[in-house]
Amino acid sequence: MLSLEGKQLGNYDVIRRIRVGGMGAVYEGRQRSAFGRRVAIKVILGDYATDQDMRRRFMREARTVARLHHPNILP
Repeated sequence: MLSLEGKQLGNYDVIRRIRVGGMGAVYEGRQRSAFGRRVAIKVILGDYATDQDMRRRFMREARTVARLHHPNILP
C-alpha cells in the first residue's frame, strides 16, 4: 500500500494513517483552506477505485458521513 503520510491531496495535508479497512484507508489530515482544521481523509484502495459499484458505495458512504455532526467525529 502506498504511504500518503506527508503528502498533499488537493487542499489537504496528510499527517498519519489511522486505520486500513476493507475498502479504504483513513488518515488524519489538515485542511489548508480552513485554517488547519483537523479532518479525517478516507482514500479508496487499489482495484476498488476502478470498480463502478464500489465507487458508488464509497461515495454514498462519504455523503452519509459528511452529514454527521458530533464533537467526537472529525469532519
